[in-house]
Amino acid sequence: MPTPINSSHFPQYIYGVHDTGGQVPLLKSQRIGWVLDSVDLRAQAGTDYTRLASAGLGMIVRLNNGFDTAGTIPPSEQYDAFAAQCAAYVANSPGARVWIIGNEMNSSAERPLLPDGSREAITPELYALCFIKCRDAIKNIPGHADDLVIPGAVAPCNADTGDWVRYLVDLLVLLDTEVDGIALHCYTHDFSVTQITSDVVMDPPYAHHHCDFRAYRDFLNALPAPFRSLPVFITEAAPFEGWENSNIGWIQSAYKEIDEWNVDPTHQAIQALILFRWQAASDYPEWGIQDKLALHDDFAAALDAGYRARWTPPEPKRVEPEPAPVIESPKIETPVVVPPPAPPQWAAQFLAHDTPVALVVGQTVTVNLRAKNIGARAWQTSGANAVHLGYRWFNAHGAPQLDLEDRRTALPNAVAANEEIALGAWLIAPRTPGTYTLRWDFATGNTWFAAADNAALAAPVFVTSVPRDITGWRVESSENPTQVARALDGDPLSFWTSGAPQKPGQWFRLNLGTPRWVDGIQFLSPGRNFPAGYLLRVSADGKMWTEIARVSSGNTYDVMITCAPMQIQYAQINLLAASPAQAPWMISEILAHPATAWSANASHNARAAGRAIDNRAETAWASGAAQTPSMWFQLDLGRAEMVSGLALIAPANENPVGFRITTWNASANRWQVVCERTNNAAPVDVSFTATQTQFINIQLTRASKSVWAIQHARVAREMETWLGPNV
Repeated sequence: MPTPINSSHFPQYIYGVHDTGGQVPLLKSQRIGWVLDSVDLRAQAGTDYTRLASAGLGMIVRLNNGFDTAGTIPPSEQYDAFAAQCAAYVANSPGARVWIIGNEMNSSAERPLLPDGSREAITPELYALCFIKCRDAIKNIPGHADDLVIPGAVAPCNADTGDWVRYLVDLLVLLDTEVDGIALHCYTHDFSVTQITSDVVMDPPYAHHHCDFRAYRDFLNALPAPFRSLPVFITEAAPFEGWENSNIGWIQSAYKEIDEWNVDPTHQAIQALILFRWQAASDYPEWGIQDKLALHDDFAAALDAGYRARWTPPEPKRVEPEPAPVIESPKIETPVVVPPPAPPQWAAQFLAHDTPVALVVGQTVTVNLRAKNIGARAWQTSGANAVHLGYRWFNAHGAPQLDLEDRRTALPNAVAANEEIALGAWLIAPRTPGTYTLRWDFATGNTWFAAADNAALAAPVFVTSVPRDITGWRVESSENPTQVARALDGDPLSFWTSGAPQKPGQWFRLNLGTPRWVDGIQFLSPGRNFPAGYLLRVSADGKMWTEIARVSSGNTYDVMITCAPMQIQYAQINLLAASPAQAPWMISEILAHPATAWSANASHNARAAGRAIDNRAETAWASGAAQTPSMWFQLDLGRAEMVSGLALIAPANENPVGFRITTWNASANRWQVVCERTNNAAPVDVSFTATQTQFINIQLTRASKSVWAIQHARVAREMETWLGPNV
């Protein structure tokens, strides 16, 4: 369990300032709050915070490896030394009991510079490794076992490096119980009061996240259940563009927003809102409050409101027994003519969803659903009969799973009878691994629509203790979308069917959850009902698509495609032809082949060599000069693989007139010839004895007035390890 929280760690008020000089307004106002000190461990060995702590201020110290290219945490090979530095600073800094390790690790600006000039990305896995080392080192210092050691805050709205909320959730899942609190940042984009309470969201694909100050709500709503009893500290709050010397009420509005959040006893309390920053430094003067006297007035008015911190350990939930059923005596009634049944008061028809096929225990994700109100009553967003979307988990024995959080999602708007609604809903996995059936349903209060014989939406989900290769995979379709999970349930005897005859325009899409290197995809049908004609496209971001296969009509095979490795998150089949037999379309299983990135080089026009392996029909590598002996092109497969063939597709028949193919034999430390043709007029498509190699070189042996070009390079390899629910 996380370290028990001692109330002596906390001041009475939520007010706070970044930089120790900001203590002055807090002490003068008698609203004793928080001070955050951000230190550079390369230059600072310790600080005596006793005077500040004795005055009643809550001290939070953020431990950074450094700033700018030094990285907020160091390169991964230096984590042990960094943990020792953190411990040494803590030991030399009496008066502080709350420590934050690093800052905005998901931001590219906080990454450490490596010797080769690149910056090391701080993945959740790397940060978790570093954090645990630092936390252990700090808590092993005598007298500091009960200190709070907290992960660095994640930069909100940082779309350049991926979903910031997912980054935090993934990080916390990796840390498990090694966390004593939650640090958050929230900003407005402009120096604007309205952006503090704004519910404006980001552009797709992050349209479910707030764009401004209320980003803190996205983080808190996504926290896995084990972290919902921890104290929360907003350790930076400011306008992105900097402060202006004007009292528009920004500071007052920010503290009022947090106080109103805290007033709701169902909300996880926020203990501190720390303004960034007090000091008027020369590097970024726009972020300083110290020299902007109008902001002092704004801060003073906020302090006068007296917003207090709230921290009480959570009480165990009580389970009330259900009342005994009332058994009435049977009545004899006179037969009457029964009119046609009226529509139920509360009923929903689910139209589509993209529930992941696999999750990690306690993982929080967003699921997109579409439903129709087929009941008699309108769905309201508030009031006694407010409607929410929720879910229940049932284990392999069909019994309800109880070790989970009951998370409901409010409707974005009212829904009249016969209207449809689309919304993103939070989903939290159980804390016990297993094979589950997840049932989505709507509810009014504690009454599920399914209680009135209205069907819930059921989906199979695998829950594992550690991430699997298929964790986060999802599927969607244009036809019969509520049954898509059957294509990812690991059972080859069950399958998704379109439920209608095939026709152009129908589609089926796989979402791998995150971009990953892939060089093969299989959409398997159950031995029948193959797509009659199809286009297969892939994309890393859902915006830019690459066509990798096309069969116009008459197809009688599974969709099984291999290609040069590329980053793929989405793979979509679009039907191009109708089935002559008016048959539906079926998919029983989906597999993907993990890959290592290839690279290419050439003796001529080397900068364009990668065009031969980008899988794009509109690009190609060309030598830019007439063919000559010793001209060459080379592939690096990224790892040693068992290779048995090479195909080079050239535009406009720009094939080599004579060539020699060699592969690198690492054990013999030499190149070996696997194929040679002295008089060639066709595209290169050769097979040879299987050999273990990482490098393939094709060298020209004859001259030609024509240039040499490669549109697609294909390598025949052993591809045994495919990813899917049943492998």
